[in-house]
Amino acid sequence: MTTTAPPSGHAVEAVDAPVPLRRLAPLAAQHVLAMIAAPVSTVFLVAGTLKMTPGATASLLSTVLILCGAGALLQSLGVWRIGGRLPFVMLPGGAATALFLQIAQDHGPATATGAVLLAAALLLAVLPLYARVVRLFPPLVMGVTVLLIGVAMIRVAARLVTGPDGKGSRARCSSPRSPWRRPSPRTSSCAASGGRPPSSSGWRREPSSR
Repeated sequence: MTTTAPPSGHAVEAVDAPVPLRRLAPLAAQHVLAMIAAPVSTVFLVAGTLKMTPGATASLLSTVLILCGAGALLQSLGVWRIGGRLPFVMLPGGAATALFLQIAQDHGPATATGAVLLAAALLLAVLPLYARVVRLFPPLVMGVTVLLIGVAMIRVAARLVTGPDGKGSRARCSSPRSPWRRPSPRTSSCAASGGRPPSSSGWRREPSSR
């Protein structure tokens, strides 16, 4: 590998040499655009799945961008023993979003949010032990584990796109067995929409008789 000699006289590897501004500016812009794409797409996916209002979607997007920036600064600069002191960029997405949406669809957004907080608390609690145990596993084992988790999450992510039945429908009209019933007797609009409710605002869950 070639080296460059800075004014101080110490040899510097080419990978650590300063990049000229004419090359650094477009690369930095490309990186920033790629970083923005992840939180924006994740927020729209969550908002579309949970049928959030435009105002709530805008608030969620602002919060996610602020937290991503704060997390990136914490990882890059480091505070006490927190942060890798490397140019890490904290972004949402991936398996975590798929799990959140699956829990939110099955048990509600409040339960999904609580699950995130409990998972974060558990991770902070076991972090000292994890730092010691992870050294016993070679990179091959860690890589295969992450790959298997990603493969297992393909089905969850696919159902978020296609719907539970694989046809893009997430809900059907109320039936004698369904706990979801429409309070008004108007069912023509539901039948015209192919068995799907036109909106989630007119649907409510009836208490079980058991």
